[in-house]
Amino acid sequence: MHWIFLLGGFASIIASEVCVVPHPSNENWTLDGAELQYKLQRFFTKSGPPPLEEIFISTQNLTSDVQEKLMMECPGLLISAFLVLAETQLPIAPQRSSEALAKADTLAEGLSEQQYLDQSQIWPLQAAFQSYHRALAEVTEAKAQWQKPMEVHLVVCHCRESLDWLEGPRFYMPRASRVAVDVFVYEKCRFDTDVSGFSKTFRSVHQFDVDDQGMRRDECSGYLRHLIHHYEEPADYTLFFQADAADHMHWGYLSLVTKSMDQHSLTSPFVHLNYPRLITSLSPCRADVFQQLFDRPPARTLGSYCCAQFAVSKSRIRQNPLERCVEDVQTTTVGWICPRGWRGGRVLRSMECGFFISLS
Repeated sequence: MHWIFLLGGFASIIASEVCVVPHPSNENWTLDGAELQYKLQRFFTKSGPPPLEEIFISTQNLTSDVQEKLMMECPGLLISAFLVLAETQLPIAPQRSSEALAKADTLAEGLSEQQYLDQSQIWPLQAAFQSYHRALAEVTEAKAQWQKPMEVHLVVCHCRESLDWLEGPRFYMPRASRVAVDVFVYEKCRFDTDVSGFSKTFRSVHQFDVDDQGMRRDECSGYLRHLIHHYEEPADYTLFFQADAADHMHWGYLSLVTKSMDQHSLTSPFVHLNYPRLITSLSPCRADVFQQLFDRPPARTLGSYCCAQFAVSKSRIRQNPLERCVEDVQTTTVGWICPRGWRGGRVLRSMECGFFISLS
């Protein structure tokens, strides 16, 4: 009989180390603490993305009973989760970031010195604190650089699609005192679009016809025209969109980007805005496109997000010489034939246009 009691005690120890977090709204779904621990370690060693979904489950709508249970079983999980939450909110919601940091501090203060040391051996508490303070320094430095409103160009490549998503707009619109947004609609189908519905929402709205000269070049020609015409004085950030923007991205994600612009805390020089991920691959045609753009063969297989919608900083735009943009226009104007006899050779267009633009 003694082995039964020993087994029961061992099971209770294992259960306490599992650290199961209930879902805030779905009773049939739980988060295994070991999964969060693994993903946190990958994040802090820069070998994986931040575990945002797991952080949401671990910090939102916690009842007092759940929090008390987690603090008894695995307090390091909660402290780590609130520290990561504080870091994620720094660029978009400073007040929420401060509240999450204060929550982490309160939870940590509830532990004895020995308990905290023990949890630090299990959970990456120091790594979480260090990551938060690095992000804080980065955001603080970014904000200090802005003494005037950020200038943003919103570029739309259009061919008769509805642009009512600009009338709301359906994403977070930065305050005019913080961000000056100019819209540029590049008409691909000789269509005189009525922009009156959203002209007052932005600082200015401009329309230009783009002649593809009988060759289907999708968004390539519109994007490249804007890059060339504004190369000498590009906006601080330029957002490139297809007219059916919502078919490729989530408004909520775009709002995170525009909120960070509003806070003057966006530091990334290039941000993909779409969610569909392309299969990583490398064909002779793609390799030749890469060689055409960068004067060297690709070192590995190439992958990106579908459908060419992204935000680009002034510095990143100027990293490519103007001559390369002009060459890109010439390439897409005459239609570039994939050499080496790949499937008999074919004109670069449609899907290849999005790939071409995302690389350039």
